[in-house]
Amino acid sequence: MGWEAYTLTYRAATPVLLGHHPMGFVQRTRPYAPGWTVWGAVTARLVRVCLSRATGAEYEAVGRFVAENLPTSYAWVLVEREPAWPRFVDGELHYGPLPAAQFEARFLASFGQTAVAPATLTAHTGALHETEVLTAHDPETGDAVRWRLTLYVRRPWKDPPPYLQE
Repeated sequence: MGWEAYTLTYRAATPVLLGHHPMGFVQRTRPYAPGWTVWGAVTARLVRVCLSRATGAEYEAVGRFVAENLPTSYAWVLVEREPAWPRFVDGELHYGPLPAAQFEARFLASFGQTAVAPATLTAHTGALHETEVLTAHDPETGDAVRWRLTLYVRRPWKDPPPYLQE
């Protein structure tokens, strides 16, 4: 048994919310996509490609297959063509080459929301909140934000469901 590694780069089509802890009325986002988020995306895509109509049990079977045969790294925003891994420089947090504050100013955006009562078109008290997202376009360059991750592929596959046979 062996493993093959593939480095994948994706272009963001829309802003991305990667839920993190709330801070007051702001729903924060992570500056990266955790492995379980990537696992969910790979599982969902594989199910949609292989099965026209899937049951919950089939999603679970594909999810187990992906976990055992297609693990991934976290996905990181690319800054100057390099992953924005967190690191400390002189005691200050950086994401890639940028200090955290510069990274956040460049790649994070937010939008406000509230729940509205349909009958009166008024906001519910305390319902105002803000959602932070990673942008789809770099405001400095105008280019689409790109993400990088590594996909590991087990060869031969371990226990593939019949509809995922090689």
